[in-house]
Amino acid sequence: MTHINHASAIALVTGLAVSLPAVLAANATDLPVRAITLHRSGVASVERLGTVTGDDTVTLTFGTDQINDVLKSMVFVDTGGGTIGRVGYGSREPINRRLASFGLDIGDNPNIADIINRLRGEQVRLETPEGTTEGTILGVEHRKEASDSGDGLVDIWHAKLVTSFGMIRMVRLDDLRGMELLDENLAEELAAALATLASGRNDRTADVTLDLRGSGSRDVSVSYVQEAPVWKTSYRIVLPDEQSTSDDGVYVQGWAIVENTTDEDWTDVRLSLAAGRPVGFTMDLAEPLFSPRRKLPVPVMAGVSPRRYASGEAAEVRPVLYPASRGGLDEAAAAPLMRSFAPSDGFARDKQKSLGLRSGQSLSIAAAEALEVGAEANDTGRTFRFDLRDSITVERQASAMLPILGSTIEGRSVSVYTPSAGVPNPMRAVSIENTSGSPLMAGPVAVYDGGAYAGDAPMDYVAAGESRILGYAVDLDVSVTSDATVDRQVQSVKIVDGMMVRTAKEHRETTYTIANNDEKESRTVLIEHRRLGGWTLAGDAEPIETTPREYRFEVEVDADGSATLTTAQRRTTRQTIAMLDGNLGELAVLVRGGQASQAVLDAVREAGRLNAAITDTRNQISALENEERDIFRDQERIRQNLGRVQSSGDLRARYLRTLDEQETRLVAIRDSIEASNATLDKNALALRSYLRDLDVE
Repeated sequence: MTHINHASAIALVTGLAVSLPAVLAANATDLPVRAITLHRSGVASVERLGTVTGDDTVTLTFGTDQINDVLKSMVFVDTGGGTIGRVGYGSREPINRRLASFGLDIGDNPNIADIINRLRGEQVRLETPEGTTEGTILGVEHRKEASDSGDGLVDIWHAKLVTSFGMIRMVRLDDLRGMELLDENLAEELAAALATLASGRNDRTADVTLDLRGSGSRDVSVSYVQEAPVWKTSYRIVLPDEQSTSDDGVYVQGWAIVENTTDEDWTDVRLSLAAGRPVGFTMDLAEPLFSPRRKLPVPVMAGVSPRRYASGEAAEVRPVLYPASRGGLDEAAAAPLMRSFAPSDGFARDKQKSLGLRSGQSLSIAAAEALEVGAEANDTGRTFRFDLRDSITVERQASAMLPILGSTIEGRSVSVYTPSAGVPNPMRAVSIENTSGSPLMAGPVAVYDGGAYAGDAPMDYVAAGESRILGYAVDLDVSVTSDATVDRQVQSVKIVDGMMVRTAKEHRETTYTIANNDEKESRTVLIEHRRLGGWTLAGDAEPIETTPREYRFEVEVDADGSATLTTAQRRTTRQTIAMLDGNLGELAVLVRGGQASQAVLDAVREAGRLNAAITDTRNQISALENEERDIFRDQERIRQNLGRVQSSGDLRARYLRTLDEQETRLVAIRDSIEASNATLDKNALALRSYLRDLDVE
């Protein structure tokens, strides 16, 4: 009898598969988390560091939702010249595909009729109120039967069984109380399918096993990326007290909020917070992917028919060959890559000496130097990180707030008035310039003034050296009113290519009046004046800042005092209008004011005269056409009357004379219309010729 160990016996009884990584997990080398870099894109770079001896195995456990990120990003470093043999993990074949592999497919949650139909040819025992029936399933069918209430016919499903006597029995499925599979193998297949369904719901973790090969004791590191909450920032700004000078600046304190949402404690971990946002995405690499294939018919030989062939030259066909290394590295090239490639983020600094690094050299540079590539790895400074000086500990499913900034930066208190806000009071604000040497990430700011909380302000990302204004409260002691005027003056009128071009200048002026009702403190008020598209600044007021939408003007207002600010903007407009639309009265005024010349006025008058001739001719044609229509209507009346009078008599003779006169007039009208149309064409041509290429200043 073959000896079966305990683990194998359990596997045979329960139907569970025992894999090598699961057996070795208890003896696996411990690789604790030693460094973590949190990114603003919702991922964390995790670095594990430990010591192995000889050939060893490391098993890391991840959540099933993390396994794809690990497979996409894991990097292995062995400083002692060792290699990694394989990275193993449990297959995640789609549950429906796994269920379809069993003797009875229950992946689509079939009803009892579908189950019985899929068991055609199998031996079953059906239990009904009338007793039990054994037989071989032939199939299912539905019949029309009278309903129990007698209101009509309903569909009743029946199972068709072939009994041992060759009789086909019909069993109503609505009377079915139970069904037993008489084939033990099929019953075990059904039990295994149900167990697969249950295991699919309970799979919360996945093991990744690293087979490490080498000799002696050496340090190894594993780095990978996994999903993590975005680290957040919050700030406190303390304004200087009354005894401070204006050059003292403001004190800013920054805190980072991090969360450990994993099931593993972060113990003595070197934490880095990256300010950049690398591109990140997910891709399902753990689940097997099956490419659909076309189903072709079995080739059969068709009947041979006579065929004609066209003459031609045969073309030589060569197969397309690809080198064996296309799409990947061969084993000789992959070995040094797996042995010496380093992760992009630095490893724990306290391990540099044990890893054999030069002073000040990062592990990523050391690993890159081991690769035979034609580039040198350098710190380009394209991203900024906050590296905590001391190791931290954050328990699983816990959060922490960590100080990352404490610095005095340039800043001052201001009041900012924005007319579009629709309120007369400006906002109390602090204007800062980031002189801390590090960027300020977006986050809320709590402002303290005079030792007391003064308000909150939202802050966007502020790069080093950039300035921001943070409004935190309404300044109720200050009010601002405004008065705007617009002046438009025509500068010149010209005629260009037969069109009248009018040039005008618009001047918009706004006066702001600021009243400071605070009897103790003066104010520095910033007025945000809207920038108008196509307008330029005019006047004496100069802005201290310009944004894409506003000019910012600064006004000093004494305690219990007031001040005014006048801003002006100017633009030049060009309006092109048809000469015939020109207003002669307005042009005459402009001529007297010097904005238009007498030649322009004379040209417009001449165009008006030519156009008036066209209008008169059209009126004449319209009058002739109206007269012609009136004659037609009167002739129709006369013809109707002629049909009702005697064939001889004075009235009939008068009607005929009238018709004769009207016909004569119609001939004259038609001749006049034809002549008027010719005159109209002549006048229109004269106007077009006059306006063509007409330039008058």
